[in-house]
Amino acid sequence: FIDGESLAERLHRTGRLSSDEALVIMQQVLLGLGAAHRQGFVHRDIKPANILLDRQNGSALLTDFGLAC
Repeated sequence: FIDGESLAERLHRTGRLSSDEALVIMQQVLLGLGAAHRQGFVHRDIKPANILLDRQNGSALLTDFGLAC
């Protein structure tokens, strides 16, 4: 369970992100993808709805590896 919202929900609620916020989120997503790739997983469905933003610490978490192989 993550106390937060998806990036899609955030974009719908607030509109455009600042450049700084977008860069922080992208860096965290890319770190997650790198970790998955090192384990041999390819996500194949990167989209705002599959990126969760944790309210507690602001972390961006990549979800829905259902299509990963």
